Amino acid sequence: MLLQKKGPLLQSPLRLLSVLVFHLFLTDFCRGQSQLFGSSQPIVANVGDDIILPCYLEPGVDVSTMTLEWTRSDLNPILIHVRRSGQDLASAQNPSYSGRTSLSIDEMKKGNISMKISKVKPSDTGRYKCYIPKLDKESFAELVVGAVSSPVINLAGIDGDKEGVVLQCESSGWYPEPEVLWLDGEGKLLSAGPTETVRGPDDLYTVSSRVTVEKRHSNSFTCRVHQKDTNHTTETHITVADDFFEVRSSSTSTITGLAVGQLKADKKELEDQKKELEDQKTELEDKIIKLEKKENELKNQLESKDTEIIQLEKDKERSEKELKEEKERSKKELNEEKERSEKELNEEKERSKTALNEEKKRSETALNEEKKRSETELKKLKKELEGKLEENRQSAGSERLRTNEELKQTQDQLKKTTAERDQTRSQVDQLSADIRKLQQEKQRREEELKEEKKREVGQLAAGIKKLQQEKQSEEELKQKVEKELQDKKKEVDRLSADIRKLQQEKQRREEELKEEKKREVGQLAAGIKKLQQEKQSEEELKQKVEKELQDKKKEVDQLSADIRKLQQEKQRREEELKEEKKREVGQLAAGIKKLQQEKQSEEELKQKVEKELQDKKKESEQSRMKKMNEAQQPQSLQPVKQNSSSTEGFVIKLDQQKTNWEAGYYKSGKLETNFRSPS
Repeated sequence: MLLQKKGPLLQSPLRLLSVLVFHLFLTDFCRGQSQLFGSSQPIVANVGDDIILPCYLEPGVDVSTMTLEWTRSDLNPILIHVRRSGQDLASAQNPSYSGRTSLSIDEMKKGNISMKISKVKPSDTGRYKCYIPKLDKESFAELVVGAVSSPVINLAGIDGDKEGVVLQCESSGWYPEPEVLWLDGEGKLLSAGPTETVRGPDDLYTVSSRVTVEKRHSNSFTCRVHQKDTNHTTETHITVADDFFEVRSSSTSTITGLAVGQLKADKKELEDQKKELEDQKTELEDKIIKLEKKENELKNQLESKDTEIIQLEKDKERSEKELKEEKERSKKELNEEKERSEKELNEEKERSKTALNEEKKRSETALNEEKKRSETELKKLKKELEGKLEENRQSAGSERLRTNEELKQTQDQLKKTTAERDQTRSQVDQLSADIRKLQQEKQRREEELKEEKKREVGQLAAGIKKLQQEKQSEEELKQKVEKELQDKKKEVDRLSADIRKLQQEKQRREEELKEEKKREVGQLAAGIKKLQQEKQSEEELKQKVEKELQDKKKEVDQLSADIRKLQQEKQRREEELKEEKKREVGQLAAGIKKLQQEKQSEEELKQKVEKELQDKKKESEQSRMKKMNEAQQPQSLQPVKQNSSSTEGFVIKLDQQKTNWEAGYYKSGKLETNFRSPS
């Protein structure tokens, strides 16, 4: 029972780490079993709606720190939403989706990577892919964006040949392109002309269709506009009066009235279209101005980006170096702590081994002494019995019979003593078995320590592999940044070429001005006037240069603000590194505290083991003293002779002796004996 208590508590202090690694392995194993699901049916939405494209893992796994990608292969760039290292990368996103996509952090922790798109546009229609690179899982979702509006029916004119009325149906603001159908009052399709379709700058369609109808029973007609992809349908009904069907082609006034009404409607429509075009023109001009302004800002920013990039690279190298040094220090401290723990465990093992060996020696010495005393007492008892037999050998036959009985009882006592000696030997064998068991437990503990070391080595290998993966991801990011930097450098080179070209043009113009001045020397009057004009132009140029200098000064101020911002970012990163160091130091302190607690528990166990050994030693000592008392009692048999020359024997109360011996006690501390002589 002692060994069963001692074994688990003497495990390595790093057992908790093994349990954690097993938990992580189990999590990875379960994660590998997850499947990624999307939507098997197209998702239909109207223009301006907010929709969610489904993508989720089953069973759910926390993916909030993983790299997540939503893409559309028919776009350039194809990235719709990218998340890396717990951050959304807006710079890599397709500009048409800027500010309109989002992922829920709480849902990502449950394995839900569904993407929300706000205020959908017709151009958002397409097939989207959800991809998790680490798990190599992907799913797809189809989005169909539609726009609908109600059709309008107008009376377009009268067909004199067919004695019918021409109706026109028009509907605008549709996406995708719909179809137009005409039906009579009974729901039957009417034969109409081809549908005219116009696609506007907002990607929305306007459709129109004409049909010539004749007089029917109800004179009720329906224009239906249907989009089969989104399954949207709108329709409008009209009832034509009988008077319109009675008009003939000679009815000039009626036709003229209809024509005038149609012209007014067309004029109004043209005015609306003109107004819409003017609004679009104004919007485009505003966009052009914004783009030109943005282009100028980019040109100004590119000139200072090289210095910022170099500084950022230096900061990155310095940060990487500091992180590497900090990792080395942490690793070194952990190794030292591990060595100290192993050293303490080895010392504790040596102390326990020494204590067990000493206890074994003491037990063997006590048993040998007990054995020697028992043999000495047996020899002494045997010698006394032989002396008694020699003294009583001359007695009568009856006395000889009693002596034989006494001898028989003495032999029984010898057998009992021999049995006790055998029992003592069995106890010695039991102690030897316990010692062997302790040795086996020691060997098992050493094997467990070896296995523990192997697991720790595996954990370190896994940590190194993880660091290599992180380094690889950093290298990929670095390559991407370098590519972007190369693109920026190309843009800078192009702008530099433009600047050189402008400088050459300026130099050429200056040379032309010099030539012009030489020609003007011969013509004083005209030259003076021309000089005045040139002076005026120079003043204007000076004002222009001053204005440009002011603009440059503003740009310098902007660059200074950007530099301050970068310095603040640098300071923030340094503070984050300090906080990270503090957290790591706290973790190390917690680990040391835990090791101290485990060491204290081992000390308590050691005290408990020593106490149990002392109790066992006391029990063994009490048992030994008891056996010594039992072995010494035959010496107290001292018969009192009343007559040495008596030929009669003595009467010994052997029955009482046997009874008292079996009960484990003696009357008045001695065996009562009475010798009688003949009267």
